[in-house]
Amino acid sequence: MSGLFRCFAGGLAAAGLLMGWSSAGAAMLYNNGTLNGGVGGFTIGGYGGDYAVSDSFTLGEVSVVTGFDFGVWTSVGDVVSTVDWGIATTSNDFTSFIASGTASVINGSPTLTSYYGTAYDDSTDAALIGDIDLSVGTYYLVLQNAVVANGDPVYWDESDGLSTAMSNIIGSLANYTHQPASGSEAFQVFGTDDSDAPEPASWALMLVGLAGLGASLRGNRGTRGAGA
Repeated sequence: MSGLFRCFAGGLAAAGLLMGWSSAGAAMLYNNGTLNGGVGGFTIGGYGGDYAVSDSFTLGEVSVVTGFDFGVWTSVGDVVSTVDWGIATTSNDFTSFIASGTASVINGSPTLTSYYGTAYDDSTDAALIGDIDLSVGTYYLVLQNAVVANGDPVYWDESDGLSTAMSNIIGSLANYTHQPASGSEAFQVFGTDDSDAPEPASWALMLVGLAGLGASLRGNRGTRGAGA
């Protein structure tokens, strides 16, 4: 085998291995809309009560959910430190979760908003929840007990996306504040799914690279033997 071909085969091998085994970062698995800031919000913390909101999300692939973003309203200057989260399989279930926990909240940059004469800070915050294995299907993200330092209320921003939304106090949020509207909240679910596996073309390139590497090694052995 010529040195030029061995170089080419080795290059294919390297490219194939890199493309075949590189791992993508967390992908957006579901998007129910970004922070709106002008429609309203539903209580998920404060007021000395147990307020919870549930929003549906659908997974089209077997997935590993690792975190979520959510739109937040707080009093000016407040920042959310933690939020209790749960993943349920029915819309009105606020206690029996297939996965749950308390997440530290990563705060986004706030925007000052006035709503019916009251000033609020609106932001898109984030939470990491570990690795939650979920099959294809519809689930419900429940948020509650969001905490700020002084105990002020925290609201989950209404975006009116495709999600089905429920409150443990109000019930269905569809058409609660506007009509027609879903009443659902701003959030995105992140993680990995089957689409993050290497594409067939990447696997093919990796196999070609492996074959080229094998051919290169065989050629090198032949050359060394002839020169001995």
